[in-house]
Amino acid sequence: MFRAVPVLVRAAGLALAAPSAAQSQAVNGAIEGTIVDASGGVLPGVAVTLTNTDTGAARTVVTNDQGLYRAPLLPLGTYRVTAELQGFKKFEQAGVPLATGQTAVVDIAHAVGDVTEVVTADSPIVDPGKIDLGRNMNEREIQTLPLTSALSVQGDDGRSDPTNLERDRGPNIMETRHTFAGSIVATPTFDTGNALLHALLNDNEVGVMIQLNSGLPFTVRSNLDLNQDGITGNDRPLDVGRNSMYLPARYNADLRYSRFIPVRGSMKGEVVPEFKNLFNNRQTAGVNRTVATNAAGNPIALIPASANDFPIAGRSGYEARQLKIGFKFDF
Repeated sequence: MFRAVPVLVRAAGLALAAPSAAQSQAVNGAIEGTIVDASGGVLPGVAVTLTNTDTGAARTVVTNDQGLYRAPLLPLGTYRVTAELQGFKKFEQAGVPLATGQTAVVDIAHAVGDVTEVVTADSPIVDPGKIDLGRNMNEREIQTLPLTSALSVQGDDGRSDPTNLERDRGPNIMETRHTFAGSIVATPTFDTGNALLHALLNDNEVGVMIQLNSGLPFTVRSNLDLNQDGITGNDRPLDVGRNSMYLPARYNADLRYSRFIPVRGSMKGEVVPEFKNLFNNRQTAGVNRTVATNAAGNPIALIPASANDFPIAGRSGYEARQLKIGFKFDF
């Protein structure tokens, strides 16, 4: 005769996560410009060093094939700009102020000569249209100031466009839209007239844990330093949103069985077989999310439409099916 089946439901929940916006605030500026020779031809490969004369911190960038250079995410202060290229005189511009949200434009005309010769400019050459000084910023402007560090969510990618915070809005890396997790533990008790059946059917405990979720989001990365912040492989291709793709859904079930063996009085033994990933489902934990782009951020090939379409190489996953057996003795 079946007497009772005490059942303990430990946890069961369904979570629907609404989109959240990862955002941060920062105060910094940028210096940029174009370098040409005496005839007006652009000069690629010029090493431009920007030194904060207040702190001594320096950063060096190089002009591209259009003669352009840009140094974003610079701490506020006063800067000295120097430019050097073999076959040209060294250029030096001191006293370049940088204030909140400002982009100072220092265009340089390189003179032919020995690099040991120095040409010094007396005043900053800046574009007034890009300078925003001496006024209070409204809340909207503060929210869209450039970022100087990674976003506040630990482990998430850093900023992709330092000049436009709106491009970095999106789900954070822990936002799973649908999640269910639950466990159940049953200790059945049977009352039979047969001693052997009574011994076999009692002193058993079965536990099942189930995890279901729709997959964590991830960000597709470019293989280049698109925003020229010195960090390669942390920028998104053009028109790709933050955490805009999701890993495959995860379905997992674990099973634990305990067989108690009475010995004498309060003494008893316990044999515990435990299955992890009982049905041996494939559970993807990460993919190789870096794609090749050109310098403008355009993907060289089509970006995969889903996580399952990314290359097999570089994927990671949760454990395959495992069986563990434990022994315990209480006295």
